[in-house]
Amino acid sequence: MDPRWIIPFAANLLLLLIGRETNHYLAPYGVSVLICGLALPVTALRLTTRPGLLVMVLTGLAIDALNPVAFGSSALLLAAGLLTVHALRQRLVQDSFATHLLVAVSMNLVLFVAEPFSTTGIPAFRTPTLMRILVDLLLSQALVVVLAWWFFALQERALVLWGVNLAEESREHR
Repeated sequence: MDPRWIIPFAANLLLLLIGRETNHYLAPYGVSVLICGLALPVTALRLTTRPGLLVMVLTGLAIDALNPVAFGSSALLLAAGLLTVHALRQRLVQDSFATHLLVAVSMNLVLFVAEPFSTTGIPAFRTPTLMRILVDLLLSQALVVVLAWWFFALQERALVLWGVNLAEESREHR
């Protein structure tokens, strides 16, 4: 098996650590963030399907190991997100930061909306809960936008240092 999956998976573990630490410091304020949408763009737009799917499944299992959800639900959501972006990527500019950011923000929104359904089934939306969800969503999306440039550069530079030719990877999918 090709070891190209190791770098994005290690970067995603770092992303999970950043998310957990951020939530630890935001807990006294009753706020939490979800930044898993950042894990998708580089993997989905720059790698082939097999290593990308392996990265997303392992990342999802790592998320599930840390959260009280049905084991495999995050892996399924991330794999579905990866396959969705893979299906659309021929219509997207694959090496553009704007495309990466658009994918990250939209996938983070999808994951944010889908996450309550995987933890509690159909959530009961009451007004105080709805306000907290809205604040969490706005903070999550803002943090995704702030971290995006750094995280994408980290992944792409690490892949180049690992010896992955990103131009050739992109060409294989056109």
